[in-house]
Amino acid sequence: MDKEQIYKELDELINTGDEQKIKDLLIENVNYFSDEIKNKIVMMIFEESLNKESNVLVDIKSIQKDLLEEKTNIENNLKKAEEAEKILDIKEGM
Repeated sequence: MDKEQIYKELDELINTGDEQKIKDLLIENVNYFSDEIKNKIVMMIFEESLNKESNVLVDIKSIQKDLLEEKTNIENNLKKAEEAEKILDIKEGM
């Protein structure tokens, strides 16, 4: 594919609004562009990766929070069960 074909296809994709196909075209043909455009493409990829990583970290923190709450609930229920058992033991001893 030559530069003219790339720009024509890029123009068509921009008109369709298909961001993923635009990104794919830019990445596949990065060597056809100027250094300035290459740098922007690299930054786009880098920012996208950072955003994905950030979302994963947010998901992990949310899961950790949920697990900590569940652990606290289990511990509280265990304490209640132990207290109930002690009360039953005392009642049985009377």
